[in-house]
Amino acid sequence: MEFFNNLWYIFTGYTNLILHIFGLKRFSAIKRYYICKRCKYGKGISCKKCGCIIIAKIWAEYPISPIDNKSIGGCPLNPPKW
Repeated sequence: MEFFNNLWYIFTGYTNLILHIFGLKRFSAIKRYYICKRCKYGKGISCKKCGCIIIAKIWAEYPISPIDNKSIGGCPLNPPKW
């Protein structure tokens, strides 16, 4: 089930990116992008911690924790950076 959840997040990430490019959806992933690029695991195009492609991951709409307002399943670090 985890595999299918990850595929869904990747799919929604690319979909949100495309919709944003065409001006059909407002979703800011720039903050997440810079957080990932400054992280020691965010070198290159993929996250070295979880293996996800960063550009897809930052655009995915992960559930948000009511406790710290960070994504659940987005950033793989504990505690997550975003």
